[in-house]
Amino acid sequence: MKYIETITNTDRFCLHDSTVSKMEFIDHNLELTFSEGFWETNEVGKLIRQRKHCKMIIKFLITEDEELNLFIFKETAKRRKEIDFAAFSDLIHKNGFRIYREFRCGFSQQLILEGNTDKGNYSIMTQEVDEIIYQCEDGD
Repeated sequence: MKYIETITNTDRFCLHDSTVSKMEFIDHNLELTFSEGFWETNEVGKLIRQRKHCKMIIKFLITEDEELNLFIFKETAKRRKEIDFAAFSDLIHKNGFRIYREFRCGFSQQLILEGNTDKGNYSIMTQEVDEIIYQCEDGD
């Protein structure tokens, strides 16, 4: 199944309590692979089921440089520190990134994912998002 949204569409999927196992840039798109899948919701936002073998692809309006579209921060109680994409991608591959909050901002075309690994709390902020493509296997 493939489902395409804009940043302002009503969410058909929920990333809360989903774990990202891989994050990479492919053809100027950010691809997130989920080890346990993400959640499908109904019209009122109630969780229906967890999908399997899932990937989320974020397509950007600006395609020249990943630095224009993505910021990753390590969050602590006292500070917020930007970290390198490659280092965070390696951390995700080793430890996973469990999402506990997602936020969409339509007027600024942003998607923010907050979560944690066993190394701490992190946030991924994308900007200039054009489309979000959800891919998962059909069936339960």
